[in-house]
Amino acid sequence: MNRHAPFIALLCAATPFVRAQDEGVTHTMPDPKHAAHEALSQYVGTWHCKMTVPAMPGQQGMEEPTEYEVTETGELLCNGIWLKWTSECVSNGKVVQGLWLVGYDPFAKKYTSFCLDGENGMTAELDGSYDASKKSWSWSGKSEMGSMTSEVTLEDADTMVEVVRMTPHGASEPITMTMTRKRAKTAAASASRGAHAIPADLPAEQKELLKLVGEWDAVVKMAVDPTQPASEEKGSERVTAVCNHRFVWSDFRGTMMGQPFEGHCVIGFDPVNKQYVSYWFDSMSPTWSKSTGKSSAENLTLEGSFLCPLGTPMTMKEVITWKDADTREARMEFSGEHGTQKLEVTYRRKGGAGDKADK
Repeated sequence: MNRHAPFIALLCAATPFVRAQDEGVTHTMPDPKHAAHEALSQYVGTWHCKMTVPAMPGQQGMEEPTEYEVTETGELLCNGIWLKWTSECVSNGKVVQGLWLVGYDPFAKKYTSFCLDGENGMTAELDGSYDASKKSWSWSGKSEMGSMTSEVTLEDADTMVEVVRMTPHGASEPITMTMTRKRAKTAAASASRGAHAIPADLPAEQKELLKLVGEWDAVVKMAVDPTQPASEEKGSERVTAVCNHRFVWSDFRGTMMGQPFEGHCVIGFDPVNKQYVSYWFDSMSPTWSKSTGKSSAENLTLEGSFLCPLGTPMTMKEVITWKDADTREARMEFSGEHGTQKLEVTYRRKGGAGDKADK
């Protein structure tokens, strides 16, 4: 009896424009790059960070104030419209990894982000603003643990100070953490102790996702007009385990409507709400999409919502099926003001049985 992993590709950003062209309306694909994206470049590079955490009575190992040495790396993705920020430190004798993804939503006129915690597999979603005159960022949001805020000040090009306040559910006072960052001159080296070990408490649902790790060839079929043959595009995907194996990360590259296309997905199993959670973002749209779902013996169904490049809302439903260990299919339906479109992606593992048979 197979368990099925969630989808990694969401390639429908341009669908409304294809529909419009079929109806005789001329549209130019909007440029997702906004002036506000330029501020993200300040994070690019490798940083050495000292994080100070106050004493937390009742929390094992946190009875006294603690200071951590953290290595962080920022890089721009999708032509600079997304920032990927990774972190790594040693906590209680083991390596803990984290990830922060940042973009700018031109429709809501705010920065948006999500954070992934490699220690417990939890996520947090934050909204932010940037004051160019003060070179400071303000963030606020919530996670399964409670609400949080962050104030980041760039003291100079190589120094950044952040104050994070987190208020756990049921707490009357926030926990304040201070992080002082200094830009490093060389790229970060990964900590060696336990960074690649699978945690003993990893949920079985998350272990299922590790089947996705590897290199894949993809064929994308999209049917915009049911009276016409489906269009077909090809791509390649690389999937890696991140955040102590509690999430998997996908790098997808190919073409969409004949143009170069880059997309990324990160997916894990939410241990609090007992469901899969997936975030997708790409080079065609300035906003990310989120979907959630649960698996059955036959397949996994995910549902979510997102904005098309024009900012109009759409909903999606996806059913994923593993054909064998080296082949999986994702069938999707997207609905919005332009009607319903269908998308099908077939993935075949590079070097797998099916790949060898084709050769």
